Amino acid sequence: MMQLIEIEKIISGEDNMKDFQRFLKEFGIEDVFEDITLNHIKDRLEALLAIAEEGNDPKISSKKKELKRLLENLKGEKDKRAAMRALREIYSAYNSSDLDEKELDRKLKHSLKEVKKYEHFKKHEEEIARKWIRNLNKKGNKIEEV
Repeated sequence: MMQLIEIEKIISGEDNMKDFQRFLKEFGIEDVFEDITLNHIKDRLEALLAIAEEGNDPKISSKKKELKRLLENLKGEKDKRAAMRALREIYSAYNSSDLDEKELDRKLKHSLKEVKKYEHFKKHEEEIARKWIRNLNKKGNKIEEV
């Protein structure tokens, strides 16, 4: 079991993504975060696609084909690892306001309260959610097979 000092070290550093992923797995957070993130992004892509089809926003309308392709890639993935790789492509292509990161952050923090071992990291929930989102935003970031 990880100690509190070790948890603080893991969530604060930028270079320790393997340790962060191990922490997420050990505490049962990774699957929850992946599911929430995938569902959130599918919803956002569907909303952006609806805006593109209405034609009211020329910037978004110009990306209609790309939005459809990204949404189909994400919906078509049965394997969660492959879906997370597709999700990385989406994050590298769109800015945080398009993807409503504030709402994703809220959903992630709320989900932490449901994790069985919550009492071990409850004062770090904000940093954990932020680090997850920062990691999604890094270009070229790969989901590692652990």
